Amino acid sequence: MSMTRRDMLAGLLIATGGLGGHRGKSALAAPVPKEKPDVGVIWMLSPATGELTGYTPDGKKTRTVKLADGPIYPMTFLGITGDGQNALFAGKKGVMPVGLGVGYDGLHARTLTVQLRPLFGDGKLIDTAIPCQYGNQYVCGQDGKTLFVTRDTAAPVAAGKSPNKPLYETTAYDLTTFKGIKQPALPEHFALHEVLPNGDRLLSRYVPQAGQRQSFHLQPAGGGKAKLLTGDDETDYCTLSRDGTKFLVTRQHNLKTKPGDSFHRMFVIDQATGRTARFAEHDNTLTAQGHWSPDGKDIVYEWYEEGQQAPVLNFGRLVPTPISRGEVVVCDEHGGNSKVLLKLEGCGDDDFGRFQQWSQNRARLVGWFPTRGQR
Repeated sequence: MSMTRRDMLAGLLIATGGLGGHRGKSALAAPVPKEKPDVGVIWMLSPATGELTGYTPDGKKTRTVKLADGPIYPMTFLGITGDGQNALFAGKKGVMPVGLGVGYDGLHARTLTVQLRPLFGDGKLIDTAIPCQYGNQYVCGQDGKTLFVTRDTAAPVAAGKSPNKPLYETTAYDLTTFKGIKQPALPEHFALHEVLPNGDRLLSRYVPQAGQRQSFHLQPAGGGKAKLLTGDDETDYCTLSRDGTKFLVTRQHNLKTKPGDSFHRMFVIDQATGRTARFAEHDNTLTAQGHWSPDGKDIVYEWYEEGQQAPVLNFGRLVPTPISRGEVVVCDEHGGNSKVLLKLEGCGDDDFGRFQQWSQNRARLVGWFPTRGQR
């Protein structure tokens, strides 16, 4: 039986799936590649060079961002936005002051404003016109959209007179419009430490010469009574995971009556159950501080070791204690899979001037931030 032209055309349309030429999903649909997890960037600040350097968790240097053309006063660096997309620093018209004295003087003179510097892409540096002053506290909200600035608004006094009692005021600035909204006042001795994406706030409470000098408290979004998170031990540092389910605590002991008295212990605490697990500890340390990875599964922390014992019961460390070495370490929340990301140079000098210079210029861990922003 011979085929007509119409029969041949109908057969061709069936074979190709119709006029559009589609053979069906199973035949032509390309597999959708899985999105790689965002391992984030671990940022280190070098005040000596005015640079930020980014590392992967396995220690590979991925990016260097030049903030200034030389050494900077560390307090002119204000932080990195919670989405990991921008660095914030005090400066003028996009320029960060070079030199310890220049930055210090600029903050005291209140001539500097907050500058927003993109860390990726070709975005332009923005002068936000948000005023800076010496002693301000800057907290970047983890949503990446807000900067919280706390200022002492007490009236200045004439030289030689006792200062007025501090009067702190916190303003939340939108990092798109740069408009600020005044926040409710915090109780005495409390300070804003972190703001989670859901608006919950981690507060620190410091009471000089009290039995428990520093503690951390969680205040729900919108206000209300803050819940004590840390116990009776002296708490040096605390940070919450982005989902707020657990927190990382560094506890310290500083009374130096014999070798080994100075130490830091680091814990992960489940907020719902209170279950506590120690994941790291270091003896003879002067400082230790950790940060969560963007997914809340791993930790990066920095610690510095004292070079020699300070005088007996040297509470205020009036005589400088040289620091022999330090490390930046990456591990999981249980302390497993631990690896040294960086070795940090110490001071090793009892001379106060050189010790102070080292303290200003030392490399410091900023944190572990996402590379894919949330904005």
